[in-house]
Amino acid sequence: MNTQAVGQVLDVIVRPAERGLAQSATAQMGIWAEAFEVWLGRLSANTGRAYRKGWDDLLAFTDKQPWAIGKADVQRWADDMRMRGLSECTRAQRIAGVSSFYEFASGDYSIVLPDGREQALHHGNPASGKRLRPKVNPYGKASYLGKEQVRALLKSIKRNSVQGLRDYALFFGYLMTCRRNSEWRTLRWGDVELNGDKVFYRWSGKGKKDQRFEMPAPVFEAMKAYLVAAGRWGKMAEGDYIFTALTDKATRLPGVNAATFNPFGQALSMREAGRLLKTYGRRAGLDSGKLKVHTLRHTGAHGRKESGEDITKISQDLAHSSLAVTTIYLNTTEGHQDEHWAKVKDWWGV
Repeated sequence: MNTQAVGQVLDVIVRPAERGLAQSATAQMGIWAEAFEVWLGRLSANTGRAYRKGWDDLLAFTDKQPWAIGKADVQRWADDMRMRGLSECTRAQRIAGVSSFYEFASGDYSIVLPDGREQALHHGNPASGKRLRPKVNPYGKASYLGKEQVRALLKSIKRNSVQGLRDYALFFGYLMTCRRNSEWRTLRWGDVELNGDKVFYRWSGKGKKDQRFEMPAPVFEAMKAYLVAAGRWGKMAEGDYIFTALTDKATRLPGVNAATFNPFGQALSMREAGRLLKTYGRRAGLDSGKLKVHTLRHTGAHGRKESGEDITKISQDLAHSSLAVTTIYLNTTEGHQDEHWAKVKDWWGV
């Protein structure tokens, strides 16, 4: 919507009383919907999906338009989520999403009034306040694989087929780069830069844009082996995804034109990556129920720590905002060390 159109719509919305006109809720909702899409566009795909669920839940609970929701409404919604048995992590995430959008609407998104002045879309954030959000350790349920488990997992991926080579490069890449799910899975050929004897890759995610990191040499070799076996090496366009499906099942979906379908124009889905990891986990004798793609990020971080890498470098590798975040991350996933149980056992004489 251009500035003139927004101004015309706002002229209907902000001055109805002066002209004796009924307020145009439809026009106002259009402006808010546009702001919502702009806000979502600033988030990663995964964060956007999670935050949208929170908004859907809030609007369904209050049965109000977003501009009419107040602090009491958000508090009642937070209490309702707790009564429904939603976990602390889920509640905190949903409230954070609502708060994030209101912060955007009241601070970063402006509208043009009929007289040419600009003002924020909204006047405040009804989801602000620490009392609304339960205190949650974001890494409370995190776990990682030990050295022998990593070996078993990678060994379970047989590299005698294109799929095996693809999956090995995918999961070995997660372990070695410590990237999040979409940061590695959605890598495109244009993100890879061959520079002499080094290879770099670019990724975006979790508030980070266009990050350039060196790709570990063994990961690049695994990726190259997969692309050569797939007949794609030397033929790839910059926009082609590296990790893609190996069948044409997508052409059977409604609205997909088989004649113009580009098999390399869509990355392997998050769901399929998770399913494959659990399959290989079962083959390796691991507890597949607790095995997630994000587990490989935790595993990679702890592998770096155990191999002697400095915490400052680990923090850079993980692209954390501070050393404090990395310290909490490593300590929580590792678990609190109990160094005195043996002394207590001897004291008790059991």
